[in-house]
Amino acid sequence: MKAPLGGGLRGLLLALLVACGTAVFLAFTLALNGYQLTQEGTARRLLERSLAALTDIDAAVPVLQEALRERAQQEQGATVLVPDFPLPVTVGREEAMSLEGQALRQRLVTEGARVLYRQGTSALLSDPEARRRLESTSMPWALERGLGLMTGDTNRQLLIAAIALGILAALMLLPPLATVSALWGRLALLGGILLVASLPSLAAALGVRFFLRAAQGDADPFVYQLLQVGVDAMTVPVRNYLALSALGSGLLALAAAMVWAAPRRRLTALTGEEDAA
Repeated sequence: MKAPLGGGLRGLLLALLVACGTAVFLAFTLALNGYQLTQEGTARRLLERSLAALTDIDAAVPVLQEALRERAQQEQGATVLVPDFPLPVTVGREEAMSLEGQALRQRLVTEGARVLYRQGTSALLSDPEARRRLESTSMPWALERGLGLMTGDTNRQLLIAAIALGILAALMLLPPLATVSALWGRLALLGGILLVASLPSLAAALGVRFFLRAAQGDADPFVYQLLQVGVDAMTVPVRNYLALSALGSGLLALAAAMVWAAPRRRLTALTGEEDAA
């Protein structure tokens, strides 16, 4: 009785490791998604769109252009701080006299996004007008928190978390995989783990993206632009989970093909031996 009992406990322990390892792997994918979203290039593109919406930059450019030129004429320094803009953006004095229209708009959102990525949204949301526009939406807290996470500090923290979770998931999943002697069994187990971790997450990411798209239908232009930031952000987890789902499905298909082909190989080998005899 001791051998079956010991085998049962061993099997239970391995199943527990698979379950816990899959959960840790799911956490790893979440950290990886966050890391990719907060990488400087991606984060700054999202922040530029958010900043343009929160400051109503298209309507404000003519006023900012006039105020910038007036300040450039009054000051004698090499650089000029753009007045009446909620983020500290400086331009060269000669540029201040020539920047206008679309060029000024692009400079403000680009430099503003760089400041937001470095410092967070505290400076922007201390501006009463930006705060008022944010609070006019139905989800100000979520938007504020989401924008506040688009920083270099968050990116570094998520990288550390992803590395730690990836190592932990590997340590938990390697023993169960090592106990499976057949190659097709290892492939099937690994494919199953990938699908269990990715399919629900893919469904959730697609659901969020669909909800944001639907909410854009009757939204005013300001809310529409902020919701579009969320839609664009969901592209990263959707892409990642699609790739993991495809990889998991491919491994399961390969394992099934190996199982299907094994009897045929044995049959061919036996037939060849009989013919030789």
